[in-house]
Amino acid sequence: KLTLTRKDIQRGRREFVAYVLAKFAKSVEVIPAGSVPTDWSIEHLRPQSKGSDLVTDRAYSIGNLLLLVDGLNGKLADGNWAQKKKAISSRNAYMDDAMREWQEDGDSPSDKDIERRSEFLANKAIDSLWAVGAS
Repeated sequence: KLTLTRKDIQRGRREFVAYVLAKFAKSVEVIPAGSVPTDWSIEHLRPQSKGSDLVTDRAYSIGNLLLLVDGLNGKLADGNWAQKKKAISSRNAYMDDAMREWQEDGDSPSDKDIERRSEFLANKAIDSLWAVGAS
């Protein structure tokens, strides 16, 4: 019988989220050839420190996550959105249309911004990445 520890479950969840985010990045060719999952880092665009303990908090939503393939994540830390957007735009990272619409004057993306991006990513995933229902 296989028993998973909490650490195994969390690592599996992280790897799955990284895989999904990598599909978006690969669709626009921003993941360098030869990169491996251990090189990937998941950035919370609204810092986790600004989230609550509730799993329903938008800070933990796919719309708030971005895959980075270099050491940028640690440099961004809990920076504000304007700083993060500038740094992300100058690097090899997936920046979608929903993110480009976010206001730069805010400290971090709003719940509405994150929700709209979640919907944008879901629609892109269904329509083009995995083409659900296509024949």
